[in-house]
Amino acid sequence: MRVLITGATGYIGKNLCGFLQNRQVEVLAVVRKESNLSGIQGIPYFVYDNTTESLINAIAEFQPDVVVHLATCFIGRHMADQIEDLVDSNILFGVRLLEAMSSCGVNRFINTATAWQYVGNSPYRPVSLYAATKQALEDILVYYTEDRGIKVITLILNDTYGPVDSRPKVLNLLKNVVKTGQVLEMSPGEQEMNFLYIDDVVSAYWIAIQRCMSSETPAEVFDVMSSKAIPLRQVAELFEKVNGITLPVKWGAKPYREKEIMKAYQPKKPLPGWKPLISMEEGLQLFFAD
Repeated sequence: MRVLITGATGYIGKNLCGFLQNRQVEVLAVVRKESNLSGIQGIPYFVYDNTTESLINAIAEFQPDVVVHLATCFIGRHMADQIEDLVDSNILFGVRLLEAMSSCGVNRFINTATAWQYVGNSPYRPVSLYAATKQALEDILVYYTEDRGIKVITLILNDTYGPVDSRPKVLNLLKNVVKTGQVLEMSPGEQEMNFLYIDDVVSAYWIAIQRCMSSETPAEVFDVMSSKAIPLRQVAELFEKVNGITLPVKWGAKPYREKEIMKAYQPKKPLPGWKPLISMEEGLQLFFAD
């Protein structure tokens, strides 16, 4: 099997690359010139030069069985000068990728969506421009499915975490203050969170890849997340309990963010054949141990 992966230098991408290589899957990572390649050493890669032609050349040469699209530009609250980055990374790059696949006769695509597209568990209500651009690509996918015959599985993710993670995620902030001892000022912490450990995230993509290879269904959308959301403050208390630590956190020192999501997205259609294997307790121990 051959799998082309975008976003391979991101946290999920580099873990998925390693997972696939351990299963003797041929992997090609699509990266940008400025990408940090330290996390994918030993993984063959292709440098995308912001043209459709470069993607056509890479796909024509590699001939992947499946394309896994993880590349994204995440900006929680954008500024005016960040619009181009959001549109380029989350829409234009995806369209170029789909066009290149179509030109080369490659028709299996795993897309990545976010629970931020569904505030209040509505059919569609984006919390940010980032979420809106993710939805825009999903809408464009309908054309490539119906007109070009590309079979798509979209996986909806929520919060992901795991060891050796440099992303500015809340669990990383909590772990860092244990080391520094610096008091972390937080909101009251009543907002619900839905965390999924990286091993379970990667296994979901593996199951989706196999399903995409064998299924003739034109397009499917599945939730990849825990079935249980937990208030952030309870997550922090569990973090303290399982690791025998005290977090220097001052709860309620800050107000909730503008448009804070208080109720987590409720999974509606889990990925068939997949379920999380790492409990929150075990995951928080593994996370803190690295």
